[in-house]
Order: sequence, then structure tokens, then C-alpha cells
Amino acid sequence: MLDVRLALRGDKLLKKKLNELPYGYKRVALEAFADYTIGDETHGLKWYPVPAGQKYERTYNMRNAWSVHDTQGGYRPVLTNAMPYAIYVPGRWHKYGWRQWLDVVKSNFSGAVRHAQAAVNAWIRSGAK
Repeated sequence: MLDVRLALRGDKLLKKKLNELPYGYKRVALEAFADYTIGDETHGLKWYPVPAGQKYERTYNMRNAWSVHDTQGGYRPVLTNAMPYAIYVPGRWHKYGWRQWLDVVKSNFSGAVRHAQAAVNAWIRSGAK
């Protein structure tokens, strides 16, 4: 199983902002960040490159195998892919447009931050505690 942990070591400003959030807000932000990073058929880890020149029929099994495992009550989301071959796809199929998983996460980072901010704002407006 492929396991992508969202470690915020590289972005000190984001980590500082998350640490300033009250406890419940942080959970909402991290859940939204993880959901955006997994994405859908248009962006994120679930996005498949255009199959130009590829002779294999796509099953999209790997797209559907992405999930967020909730650890520590939503405060340490772990993104996983249950397909046994998911770890090999970016390297082996690079010539068909696949990127390394961490490169996909990095390129979706700013969108994930915006999505997390929007989720926190909606949560605040809803009056949730």
C-alpha cells in the first residue's frame, strides 16, 4: 500500500498558521487540505494523464483506491492508495505523463491551502464548535 504523509516540515508559514488555529479549526483545515490533495479526475492524486501513445486500456482502479485515513481524530491525515502497484506507476510510466506522487502534492499545495481556508471560513459561518 502506498502511504503519503502530509508532513508540513517545508512550509514554516503554513505550519505557524495551523498552530495558531484553535483545535477544532485545525481539524477542519487538515481534512479539507487532504481531500483537495487527493482530488478528482481534474486535479490531485486521482488525476490521470492523457493517454497519448499508451496501448493499455485504463481501468481507473488506482484512481478509486485513494483514500484518507483519519489518525488522531483528524489531526494527522494519511493519504493512502491500496493498489499494490501504485508506488511503481510514476517511475515506470513517466513517459506517458505520470508524475511522482510528492510532485503532485507540491503542485496542488496552494489550491489545497485555499480549499482549507474556505472550509474553515464555512465552518466558522455555520457556528459549529
